[in-house]
Amino acid sequence: MTAQALEIMASHAGNGAVRGPRVAEAAFALSPRATLRYSRSMQSLLLVFVGAGAGGALRYLVNIFVAQLLGVSFPYGTMLINVSGSLVMGLLVGALALRADADWSQEMRLLIGTGVLGGYTTFSTFSLESVQLIERNQFGAAMLYIGGSVALGVAGLWAGLALMRGAS
Repeated sequence: MTAQALEIMASHAGNGAVRGPRVAEAAFALSPRATLRYSRSMQSLLLVFVGAGAGGALRYLVNIFVAQLLGVSFPYGTMLINVSGSLVMGLLVGALALRADADWSQEMRLLIGTGVLGGYTTFSTFSLESVQLIERNQFGAAMLYIGGSVALGVAGLWAGLALMRGAS
């Protein structure tokens, strides 16, 4: 226990437990690393949060633009989003693997990979994980993942719709 923590606790010994803002001060004095870990976790969460908001807004704008350009008889917007998101994920992973230092790559992966592309499309992650399985020569696992994700995803949506339609 640090001297600062002992001093904070001793200053409140006569009137009971450490309360209010002094609790955080005492906790920091006990473990300065706790605040650093909390700060890094919150920074990571904020990067993902901001990126996902931007990605979701971009998805909306692309869908509106493509619908006005090509109509809504086919999901052109979603197809464009899935393909472009996968392309950007490939560019990002390639750039981070080849050119970036560890700190930059972690921040950029969280902001762009998890955040922006996660808000824009999860299909990019699906594509990346499929290619990774294939590159590791895990063809059976890749086919199971691809087929299972598509079939079970469609089945899950269908089941959800059926349940909600039956409830109404």
